[in-house]
Parts: sequence; C-alpha cells; structure tokens
Amino acid sequence: MPLPLQGIRVVDLTRFLAGPFCTRRLGDLGAEVIKIEEIGPGDPSRYLAGPKIQDTSAYFVIVNRNKKSITLNLRDERGRQVLYDLVKISDVVVDNFRAGVTRRAKVDYETLRKFNPRIICCSISGFGQEGPYADRPSFDHLAQALSGSMSMTGPEGGEAPCVSGLPIGDCLGGTYATVGILSALVHRELHGEGGFIDIGLTDNIVDFLVYIAQFYFQNGQIPGPIGSGHPTNFHRAFKCKDGKWIQVSAPSQDMWERLCKILEKNPGYENIARDERFDTVEKRLQNRPILWPYLDQLFAAKTREEWMQEMLAGDMTHAPIYNIAEALQDPQLLFRKMVVEVDQPYWGKYQTLGMPLKMTQIRKERFDPPRKSANITKKFSESSWVIPGRKLKSCGRRRSLDREGCEIPLDFPWDIRRF
Repeated sequence: MPLPLQGIRVVDLTRFLAGPFCTRRLGDLGAEVIKIEEIGPGDPSRYLAGPKIQDTSAYFVIVNRNKKSITLNLRDERGRQVLYDLVKISDVVVDNFRAGVTRRAKVDYETLRKFNPRIICCSISGFGQEGPYADRPSFDHLAQALSGSMSMTGPEGGEAPCVSGLPIGDCLGGTYATVGILSALVHRELHGEGGFIDIGLTDNIVDFLVYIAQFYFQNGQIPGPIGSGHPTNFHRAFKCKDGKWIQVSAPSQDMWERLCKILEKNPGYENIARDERFDTVEKRLQNRPILWPYLDQLFAAKTREEWMQEMLAGDMTHAPIYNIAEALQDPQLLFRKMVVEVDQPYWGKYQTLGMPLKMTQIRKERFDPPRKSANITKKFSESSWVIPGRKLKSCGRRRSLDREGCEIPLDFPWDIRRF
C-alpha cells in the first residue's frame, strides 16, 4: 500500500527544529524530502552539543529522519539554478529563514512560482513575514516569552517566569506548517493552483491560549502561574508518601463524586462528598486555598502505587507524573511503538521515537536520517542523486531521484551527500 504522501516531493531549506520538524512529518507520511544544506558544514544542528550518533548530534538525527540530503551554495547563481531545476519537478518548498532572507536569496515564492506555477511554498519564522517585528531574529523561548505563555508557566504563585519543558513554539510551528501544506495540497488538487503559507511561531503559541485569552477578553483578569492546576476545574498534582507525584483530574461534578468515593474510605475524609465548601465546581475553585492543603495531607499518607491502584479500582482519571526515563519505558507507549529500536547500516542500532500518527496507510514506519559525507567527484551508485554535468536531469514527475550515477565537476559549487 502506498504511503499517504507517496509521490509528493518536498524541497527542504530548513534547519534546527521548527522547519525540520515539519519536513520530518512530511517524510514520515511518505513524501520524498530533499534536504538542502549549507555548503561545507551543512545543517548546524549536526554539530550541536549533547549525545552523538556516529559523530552526529542526536538532535539532528531525531528531527531529520526520512530525508535525503545534498548541499547547495544558494549564494551562487549556479547553485540557485540547480534549486530552480529541482523546484520544477517538486511540489513543496519549506524554509525557516528570517523574513526577507528568501527574497534576497532569490528563492522566495514569487521567484519560485515562475519555474513552477503549482509550487507550494511555506516559510516558518518567529514573527511571520509581515509586521513591526518581522525582521527580528527569534527562537522558541522568545516566542514563549512574547506570547504570554511563560507568565503562566511555573509553580502556582511563583514570581519567576518559566519556559515550557518542551520546545512548544518550534513544534507547534512545524505542526501548523504541516497542516498548512496538506491543506494547500488539497486546494491544488481541487483548484489547480499553488500558494504561499506564512507561519509565525509566536502566532501559533498565541492560538494555543484559546480559553485563557477569551477569559481575559471577557473579564480583564491577568492569570499568573498555575502550576499543575487549571483555572476552571479540578486538576492538580499531589505528592505521595514515597516522594513520587500523581496527577488527578476531576473536571466535572460526576468525576468529583467518583473521586470522593475513593477519598472517603480514609479516616477524616468520610464526609468530603457532603462538605458544603466543596460540593460544587464553583465552591471548589473558590476554596482551593482550603481544599489543596486538605488533600495534600491525605495523598502524603500513601505511596503513588497505592493511590494508583485505588484510582484504577474507582475508574478515576489520574496519571503518574513520570520523569523522562519512566515515560519512555511505560508499557502503553511501548505498545503504541512510540519508542522503537532501529538498526541501520550507517547509523547502527539506537532507540528513537516512533510516529504518533497511526494510519492504515502506514504499515511500516521508517527511520532513516541523511548521513553526512565529504565532497564527492566520482560516479555514484544507484543510492545517489543524478546530476548529469551542470544541469539537473528531470527523472520524471513522480519518480524518485535516485536511479543512475554521473560525475560531478570539481569546480561545481556544491557537493552531494549519499542518500
């Protein structure tokens, strides 16, 4: 069975995280992703500090799987011409440069559509392509700061703002870009035209404010850090006897009553369901300064495992608060193949994350990052891209670009990396 995006070719001009996260997902779904890296060193994320796999940063490996890779000197007209030729036989171009860079480099949508009117271009940046901040550099943390997200992250009542433990700005940007690209592909199929997609990391996080922003519009109140809680419902983390934590959620009256049936089995809590201070959602919210210490004392009397068994028996919504090691060994995640072990000829054997999209069209998940190689000036095997002389040979609209070998002139301004 063909993969969902099999037959779609993507030119990937991205680096670091937001853009590669998008193109990785397209590759996971079956698109042929051709990653264009900077001449010489390539994508800077290949050399980031931290754990390595075959002398390449593990950061690069996880966000660049299922891609092919070449390097091009886009500052050189000959290098740009190769890109233009590739655009002619491609469907999508993705970049995550600062606003204006693609225009100056002559690889913007208005330029590329001249070579392929059906091309879809997507630019991911900190603030989008227009506006007073468009020219500013940005990163995930800055998008979290400007969006207001950091002001609500951290211990309840805390004063120091905190970033999310996850790179939400970059990953949201990459996810929204994927949604935009898929939508544009459907639009092109129905209406025959390509288009341009403008993604701003800060916009994406602001969109995730959802009800928090709407509450502010209605009442003008500025929320502070909420810790493990929630502004409108019962959600909270409790520390247990063994020092471990458990998250408990009772957002409805029915769920609260279900929780009370578990709690009232403990001495001193027999009447909690009938306690007028807590018998409605509104009262529980108003009396949180009383309710939280009251429950903290109870949860500290038993281990997390004991509480989990009681919650399971009572069909109560809860979860252990894991560290990363515990999470990546959880039987549910292992069953769902969210942690997998791969063994590849170049990269060897290593563990990595699986795909969260489980689809009937994807019977076997693929994990193949592009390796880095030196400049090559000899004939290539069938595993390499075809560049006869200085002109890109079109291998067909829906064929892979890896069929035959050729010799690359020594003076050509780019090198090929083995796929």
